[in-house]
Amino acid sequence: MSHRYARKSELSARIDRALRTRISDGTWPPGHAFNWPQIIEEFSLSLSDATNELAPVLREMRRDGLIESRPRVGLRVVVEGETWSPPLEYAEMPHDRYIEIVLRERLHDGLKGRGIYRPGKQFSPIADLAEEFGVSPATVRQATNPLKQQKILVVVGNSQTCVASNLTEFSADELLTPSVRRRPGRTKLEAFGESLTMAEWVRHPRCQVDRRVLYSRYVNGWSLERALRTPNSFSQSPTKPWVSEESAAQDAYTIARQLILSRISGETYPLGTVIAPVDIALSLEISEESVLDVLRDLHDIKIVDHRANIGYFTAISSETLRDTENLGVPS
Repeated sequence: MSHRYARKSELSARIDRALRTRISDGTWPPGHAFNWPQIIEEFSLSLSDATNELAPVLREMRRDGLIESRPRVGLRVVVEGETWSPPLEYAEMPHDRYIEIVLRERLHDGLKGRGIYRPGKQFSPIADLAEEFGVSPATVRQATNPLKQQKILVVVGNSQTCVASNLTEFSADELLTPSVRRRPGRTKLEAFGESLTMAEWVRHPRCQVDRRVLYSRYVNGWSLERALRTPNSFSQSPTKPWVSEESAAQDAYTIARQLILSRISGETYPLGTVIAPVDIALSLEISEESVLDVLRDLHDIKIVDHRANIGYFTAISSETLRDTENLGVPS
């Protein structure tokens, strides 16, 4: 056995050899796109095999510069000197939205007896999907949450996610139709015969929850009236202090700034890491514009850098950041 495969299992070595050979002999030319389900089906892998055998092979091939992963696209053989753009129909779509659509299509294939997601069987771990789509685990969770809410995916006792055993009872429309996601912005929203912006509804007397809960409910498809009048079961009291729109915006900015700086100083975002504003906005339930405001300011003081074809990425090491004073890094 060659040195390359000495530390690999027999299965990993077989997959590695096969994929590398296809690239080297031109069977997979530059630009050839593929995905995990295709490889899993070809090599008759279980989802456990995909995690333990396939994932390390693909990571090594990416480190070797043979393949690349892009949000909204998947995996492909590297094309030297070329930036890989997503399909036009997905170019402006949030990453989690695109992943949800792809997963729904795969589940629909499982309903027809094809693919890897069959009723009652294990679903891919979050880490594997994040690896495949080139996004953070938080983005994958945003994509799978609607499927769990519909009970298309279920969590069993040991915290393992599985495809619903009654998947055949779901119609094609139920499986394929993406969840309703709304971004309120400054739009006037009607409820109880009044039309107000979301920021105005937050401080309205009818609102029984805090800002984050209200935004989360509305974005995930609740009717505005129900979102406003349903108390949060985890709250001690339905009352809350009045918060001005300016204060709310400042709070969002501060929260996003502290998160980004803490991730850089804690090496969650090492030097060169691309920062996805939409992922941070979704995880904190704030506007993407608030996150972009932070990134613009951090760009001005050279903590992050920006390139048109990349976006914002860290431009300072954790050690340098920790040695820098008065940047608002949480202790």
